[in-house]
Amino acid sequence: MTAFAPILKRAVPSPIRAAVKRYLRRVAAERYYMTPVAETDDHQVCELSRAADATLVIITFNAPELTEWQLYGLDRHFGDSKLVIIADNSTDARARMRIRSLAHEYGAVYRGLPSPPRTTPSYSHGLALNYSYRNLLRATQSTYIAFLDHDIFP
Repeated sequence: MTAFAPILKRAVPSPIRAAVKRYLRRVAAERYYMTPVAETDDHQVCELSRAADATLVIITFNAPELTEWQLYGLDRHFGDSKLVIIADNSTDARARMRIRSLAHEYGAVYRGLPSPPRTTPSYSHGLALNYSYRNLLRATQSTYIAFLDHDIFP
């Protein structure tokens, strides 16, 4: 049994070492991903939110078709009493261009988020939510604020 001890020690990381690595990766990703947007973006969102009863942030990821359906539904059911911010977390350049044009077409504010450091969907989505709150929603003056995924239809 003692002959296998060095092999097991190298093959199986200690829980403390694994926890420290996870923590350092998370801190590094947040520092990279949480770079603030330009101050003019905050002012634009702030000005637009004054006239809106609700600010809706759509986190989208490589799905322009779903985003179009959602924008259509929001426009149909809410009219002009809302500010829609599209936080684009896409990794595909063509999807980003299409989502940007949809935002312009429907009068939404488009923000392309920094490319996620990892493409794990849940991790990437969590970073996008944090980024949107820290950099976009703090400036809003709407009565109501909501986060929507691109695949939720009104």
